[in-house]
Amino acid sequence: MVCFILAGVFLILSILQFKKVGVPINNQYKWSSPAEKERLDVDGLFRQSAVVFLLSALDLVFVGLSMITGLTAVTIIAIVLIVFIFIYAIVASL
Repeated sequence: MVCFILAGVFLILSILQFKKVGVPINNQYKWSSPAEKERLDVDGLFRQSAVVFLLSALDLVFVGLSMITGLTAVTIIAIVLIVFIFIYAIVASL
């Protein structure tokens, strides 16, 4: 049940990031100096954060389904999605 609640929270954060509400929830933005923040591509940071939150929400749904059903296939999908999230986050930040 907790997985589905967290998935809902991550989905809301993803929607807010896609709509560019607030500041980007992104380490690159968080640790930049004020001068660097002016030069950053904020749209790209919002998009990257939104995609990662959306994929994380989807992964949490699969983890929750895996816990409920006990199906190995759902667990494998969740693991593959986690690996894909890590790869996307690294590649998108380059």
